[in-house]
Amino acid sequence: MVESMYTRVCVNNEIELCEVYEREVKDKIEKAFVKNGVSFFIKWKREKNAAKQEGKYVICVNQLQKQRAEAVIHAILEDANDNVTFVDGKKEKSMIKKMMRSRQTNLLALLSKM
Repeated sequence: MVESMYTRVCVNNEIELCEVYEREVKDKIEKAFVKNGVSFFIKWKREKNAAKQEGKYVICVNQLQKQRAEAVIHAILEDANDNVTFVDGKKEKSMIKKMMRSRQTNLLALLSKM
């Protein structure tokens, strides 16, 4: 297989936008995102109480479309703050910093072996 110059490029620009606990609300948001061209994916996290089959849906979007995604959610839901828990951006920034540090450490380890 031929390797292109983009093969080793790691692109990770998705961020956690919000958490939703009701399937109906998740479905509304999903349809609105598709209609408005917002790039997204949804992670489902099951709660510890497996008997009730409850969980939360974590909606992730491209970081460049964060404001647009929030506007779409507020446009379709009158009580968006009651049904949707928006994720704080500080958590994401600290995760990105940790990833960058680990990559730098790995790079330095590789260079020291040469």
